[in-house]
Formats: sequence, structure tokens, C-alpha cells
Amino acid sequence: MPWGVWLYDLSMFTSPSTNQTASKTPLPFVRIAALLFVTAMSLGLAACGNKESLQATATSDKKVNPAPVLEDPSATGRELITKWLTALKDRNLESIDEQLAPNFQIRRANGSTADKAQYLQSPAVVTSFELSEKFVGLQHGQTLSLNWAIKVDQIIDGVTYSNSEAPRMTSFEWNTDKWQIVAYANFNAPATVTTTTSTTTPTTTTTAG
Repeated sequence: MPWGVWLYDLSMFTSPSTNQTASKTPLPFVRIAALLFVTAMSLGLAACGNKESLQATATSDKKVNPAPVLEDPSATGRELITKWLTALKDRNLESIDEQLAPNFQIRRANGSTADKAQYLQSPAVVTSFELSEKFVGLQHGQTLSLNWAIKVDQIIDGVTYSNSEAPRMTSFEWNTDKWQIVAYANFNAPATVTTTTSTTTPTTTTTAG
């Protein structure tokens, strides 16, 4: 109910002589001011409500594309890893960039690490690869974790690594419309060769690429 309804004409509380004067001078300005105040308050509350509604809508829009529920996470994981290794083999920097999440990190057997920007400066050089038959993929919501192994001929930071089968751990995250690599663990050791000294004592050295 508008506040102006509660503002009574003062004529009912005045003397007859005053009543004649008061009745000739109603309180339109007071009532109008009250109505304007109520209107302004209503508009202000409506604006706040609209702002919160828009913010809620914007937030919900970011969550409208959940990850697909994979029928076979292991098979999908194998496809994703094959795509990743093929991009490295072909030196396709655009594809490598697209497959890495913004918060990507890698950890290698030699202790070295890299984030996305650092990795893109010097991606691994892959000449050939063979995935192991054992490939385990697990999905939970927006994430996909992979436990796998590989035989690969590769050079990392100028060092040639062993092509014997070595394990890998890889985590993917569904970002808007695609799977991207978030974390990558490489357990492959640098390649070694055995030489024989004059006393026939075997020694091991690291081969540089």
C-alpha cells in the first residue's frame, strides 16, 4: 500500500478557522515525495535482483556443457594418447597446444618439470611409439585418469631416452568441448649403453641426443 495513504489531511485536527485554510492547502507535495521515495526503493531492489539474476545466469552458463559419460574410458584414453603422441611425432605445435590444459604440468623420471608454456618451448621429439596392451582409464565427472605404458623412441632436452617399455600416468580434464591433459608423469629413464674397460669391468654411461 503506498505510503501516501497513511498521510492524513491535517484539516481534521485543526480549528474551524484553521480548517478552512488547511482544506484549501492539501499535502500533495508530501504525498508525491513519499510516492517517489517508494518508487525509487522498488526500482533499486528490482535492479539488485536483476543484477544477481544475471550473475547467476552467467555462472550457470559456464557449467552447461558437462563431460560425456564414457562407455569405455580405457578405449577413449587410448585414442587420446595416440592423438597426443602423433602430434608430438608430427611436430604439430598447434595440436600440442590445443591438447594441453592451461594448468598443465609434467614430471619426468630425471626429476625435471615443466608447465604448459615451458613445454611448448621444447616439446619431446618422438620418432616412433608402441602402446602397451594394458591400458586402464577411469572417469569421474569432468576428469579422466589413465595408467598406461609405452615403448617409444624419443629425445627430451637433447637426451635420448630408452625405448624399453616404461609406465606413464596421465590426467585429462573436460574443458568446454574437449579433453585436455592436466598432469603427465613420465617414468622413462635415459638410454644407457654398456662399455667394457681394459679390465673387462662393465660400466654404464648416458647417451646424449
